[in-house]
Amino acid sequence: MSKRFLACLVLVLHAGLAAAAVPRGLQEVLDSYPVPREHLGLYIAPVEGDSGAMSVNGSTPFNPASVIKLLPSLAALETLSPSHQWPTQVYAAGGIAGGVLNGHLYIQGSGDPYLTVESLWSLLRNVRAQGIERIAGDIVVDDGIFAKRVFDRGA
Repeated sequence: MSKRFLACLVLVLHAGLAAAAVPRGLQEVLDSYPVPREHLGLYIAPVEGDSGAMSVNGSTPFNPASVIKLLPSLAALETLSPSHQWPTQVYAAGGIAGGVLNGHLYIQGSGDPYLTVESLWSLLRNVRAQGIERIAGDIVVDDGIFAKRVFDRGA
């Protein structure tokens, strides 16, 4: 989907801007649905180079409709691509002697929504393929990717 579409995505939100007239084609589409006018809120933002915003009930606050989830989904698909995979990485700290890891095993996740028990078994097979049969240290799960980041606004 294009960035132009994203910029023009119709959102059911509060919009306090002055609005241009709704184009006739859009008005015909709106009129074709049996939704009372007072239950409808549209705001279409201008795209670079275009002039004027348009809205229907643009100054009336509404609760967002369930279609609001389309916006972050579209942004994620454009940013990551549909084939994106969240990596789960494993690091060993320490040497391996006789099949024993003399140190810690770190598992670093990144929010994979498809991380299943089967995936964890596969990950374990990969660890064993590196010659690790037993771990003398700890297994540390690194969830640092989810840590709240503090930004210095004055920087």
